[in-house]
Amino acid sequence: MKEQWIFKGGTAIKKCYFETYRFSEDLDFSLLPDAPYSQEEIRQELLRLAQVAEELSGIGFPVDLVQVRERRNLQGGTTYEGKISYRGPLANPTPTPPRVLFDITHHEPLQEEPEERNILHPYPDQIPDSSILVYSFHELIAEKTRALYERTRPRDLYDVVFLLDNRGDMLDLEQVRDLFKLKCAVKSFAAPDVSEIVKKIQTDVELRTEWSNMLAHQLPALPNLDILLGRLPDLLDFLDEASMIVEEVQAASATPSTGEVLISPVGIRYWNVGAPLEMIRFAGTNRLMIEFLYSAKQRRAEPYSLRRAQSTGNLLLYAWEEGSGQVKAFNVAKISALRVTKQNFDPRYPIELSSGFPFRPVSTTSGRTRSFGPSVRRRTSRYGPTYIFQCPVCQKRFRHSMNDSTLRKHKNPSGWNCSGRRGYFIDMR
Repeated sequence: MKEQWIFKGGTAIKKCYFETYRFSEDLDFSLLPDAPYSQEEIRQELLRLAQVAEELSGIGFPVDLVQVRERRNLQGGTTYEGKISYRGPLANPTPTPPRVLFDITHHEPLQEEPEERNILHPYPDQIPDSSILVYSFHELIAEKTRALYERTRPRDLYDVVFLLDNRGDMLDLEQVRDLFKLKCAVKSFAAPDVSEIVKKIQTDVELRTEWSNMLAHQLPALPNLDILLGRLPDLLDFLDEASMIVEEVQAASATPSTGEVLISPVGIRYWNVGAPLEMIRFAGTNRLMIEFLYSAKQRRAEPYSLRRAQSTGNLLLYAWEEGSGQVKAFNVAKISALRVTKQNFDPRYPIELSSGFPFRPVSTTSGRTRSFGPSVRRRTSRYGPTYIFQCPVCQKRFRHSMNDSTLRKHKNPSGWNCSGRRGYFIDMR
């Protein structure tokens, strides 16, 4: 099963790539052509899965509640919906027990080699053999973009804007564009241009009426629909070949020139601090301002970066405070009553809260606020310092003679092409 079921969709993004991504409603899998693909064969696979899950967790998965239903997609192909019901540790009797939903198909050919990734698991128990084959990040975005055009659901718009906003610097956009064309061809229609996509989405009445109903329960705070619609044309501009010449702008970076990247445990709260850092990360990656109490004063700020000060060990939130006109460093342990607002902001600087898979805060050598002014790329001699960058996808490290985070094409430890194209700073030697 592990070698033939390829994980994809919203849950795959959250559990394999983005902890701060929205929750989803089911588990999506594309089966390889040689995988068993009948209703009974899939049910037998789910029964085996339920048995293993029960042995590992102690939670009951009644075999009589493992179900598979045949469905038809828009092209008339056979797909399957699987359901595995369970009885939780509280064993509360309910008319309909909670269940895990599966969306299973084998009509979608893979355009790239799948990646083997570990499951992001923010809980103290350990998952044995926690790796899974999952769509490459390029293919996930290409498929999400096609889904946005096909069905214009609220979650599709949120997904495309969120992913391109937060991972655009890590993508080979020409590669995504080519995959998008292939994905459209699989569904027997020509790839639309950007203006056609945007027009269809902006005029979709159901998208607006269902925005809150279909998305609010999956997010800590619901982003403003009109702001996302406004960002969409620029984010999709790469789909038009005439627009592929991109001027690279050197933005300021909050990454320090020296220091150590701390590998943090994943989870909803980090380092036993009072503020839920997952909320800060969600706000930053969704361009939403946060409010919190600090030194007995109510603050509203744009979150940009989290760093560990080597001199004091304090975890610091670097944020642009409204009303002060500057970036400040807030000791996270002293932050309370934090909440995500519905007020969007246009980033003044790169948001470093999603620079790794999973999140890795950056150390700073002091508690002082660093300058967020324009950065200049300087060439060093061959006898100068060596900059160490790590790929956030496969964790491979690269030595650069220049402070340039661009990574060459490379393979992951499993021998497949890695999608990582921009690393995060590790050290300077």
